[in-house]
Amino acid sequence: MIFKYTLNKLITHFKISMSHLEKYHVPSGCFHIGKRQSTLLRAFLGSCVGVAVYDSDAEVGGMIHLLLPEPPLPGSSFQAERYASTGLPIFLKALNDVGATPPKMKAILAGGALVGAVSEQDVALKIGGRTADMAINILSDQKIRVIKSETGGLFACTLNLNMENWESLIEPVEFTRSRYCDPLTVPNHNDITRAMEMFNRFDSRLRR
Repeated sequence: MIFKYTLNKLITHFKISMSHLEKYHVPSGCFHIGKRQSTLLRAFLGSCVGVAVYDSDAEVGGMIHLLLPEPPLPGSSFQAERYASTGLPIFLKALNDVGATPPKMKAILAGGALVGAVSEQDVALKIGGRTADMAINILSDQKIRVIKSETGGLFACTLNLNMENWESLIEPVEFTRSRYCDPLTVPNHNDITRAMEMFNRFDSRLRR
């Protein structure tokens, strides 16, 4: 109850501070970068992973919306921005090209959840988790510090980046009302229990 009250206050503060900003929705498989400006970048995330990166000294930042950890065919460059292994390096290079430097970059990650009806195959593939892990590894290799990360779980969310002051907010789907979001069903207690049972069965197979 205290957490929800605090989160509500945080979201209210953030929304007041961004009320004058132009909103830009970052579609899946795309990224957007720019200099400091009165723009709010947003990505609506379920199993996808959003990564926001900024360099406040260079006054540049952006966001990428990743679908999958890597391309289905090794070495493929088709729609490279869709995949963490190929798209994130392209995104980071674009930030470098406009003045950002890795030691001064800060990153925020969100998404990678299991949403809706969860099957045993969903748990086994762990697409969102693998995408998040790939992104974290690439950021670590480039010495970019992750200052906020909320990935996994069973709920969709919205990743927000205020390009005017570089404030960020990861907003649970419960608080999100947007025409960009498909209707999502919040899992009940039985759904969560079933998902955990499937995960435990799969995990036990890996340990044999």
